[in-house]
Amino acid sequence: MMSFDEIQKWKDTAIGLKVHQHIFSIADFYFHPAVFWKRYDKLSNKDKAIQFGTYVALFVLILLCCGVVSSAFEGIKVVLMELLRVSICFVLIILALMIAMYKSISKKVILKGLVLGIYLYLLFAPIQLLFLLIFRNAESYLFYALALLVSIVIDIYVMVVPCIAFLPKKDEKWKYVIAGILLASLCDVFCVKFDIREADGVYRDVIAQERFEMGKSLQTAYRIPTMVATTIDQSVTRYFFSTPIDTVSTMDANDAEYFAQLQADIDTLKCIIPQMEYRINQDFFNYAYILKKSILFVHKNRIYRYNPVVKRQYTEYGLMEWRAFNDECEEMNKNLIETEIKYIEKFERAQSVKCIRFLYRPFLLWTFIDERYIKGEEHEDE
Repeated sequence: MMSFDEIQKWKDTAIGLKVHQHIFSIADFYFHPAVFWKRYDKLSNKDKAIQFGTYVALFVLILLCCGVVSSAFEGIKVVLMELLRVSICFVLIILALMIAMYKSISKKVILKGLVLGIYLYLLFAPIQLLFLLIFRNAESYLFYALALLVSIVIDIYVMVVPCIAFLPKKDEKWKYVIAGILLASLCDVFCVKFDIREADGVYRDVIAQERFEMGKSLQTAYRIPTMVATTIDQSVTRYFFSTPIDTVSTMDANDAEYFAQLQADIDTLKCIIPQMEYRINQDFFNYAYILKKSILFVHKNRIYRYNPVVKRQYTEYGLMEWRAFNDECEEMNKNLIETEIKYIEKFERAQSVKCIRFLYRPFLLWTFIDERYIKGEEHEDE
């Protein structure tokens, strides 16, 4: 623990370096960019370096508080690697500024464009991180959508801020916007052509990923008995299995193997449910556990015997009667898969925020239409 004198010493040092003023200026960066960059022009090189160091320190501090990194040194490494990753954004800003001012290129404006790109990452990425952490803790896809929306805001800042703060002439502003859109489209064409995907691992659906990883260990999944055929004396029993998406039931060669797998799945669920991080998945797999226990109970106690006969037919075993296995189990299984579909749809709706990019990145709109509709129709024709 730091002593009071040490804290006071660090506080006095921060005040002497005007760190507090740079922190207060963040609000202007977000909401009054013209004011922020006007003040930036008046800063000395030393103050600009201190401002940059302040924003890096704030970024690393947020990473530490959120548990993303374990040390300040690791945080600095993350900052440098991420700045390198998003360097294409800096290049886009600089090239667009050079095109807009091709008759009178200003080195000062170009450097400010580079600083803008760096500050956009340092001051907006923590907001995305906080939204993603809230999403993971509250398990609400609303915050996932808000995290994606921040990336849209960054794109808008890239297009708007230089027009407000760097380029005084109207024709330069239009040239910058048009150049920015064209350069972004060229980047999109290049990325699609060479199958370069965004590093959106941080935007993965961690809830669905956990559900998928945990669900891989289950053998019976959504497959349940739906019909039972028995002889009159109950000496022979055959089960017909299906999933909620099947139109017909099928008979297994070995019913005992299915129920052995079912018992194994019940034992597996008892082990994995307490290990799950997300309540949504705990509830989902707990429902699956109850369903599989119910199926096993109906099977062992032959509860299906009390269901009405659907049909009778002579087979190699003699006269057999067909009955529904258990309507409640079938309904539960239907509810289970509908719940999974609901979670998938929630994620897709949250991701639809990215469609806003289609307004200013037309090639992304074309690839979306091509993949979703044109190629989809081709597969349907096949």
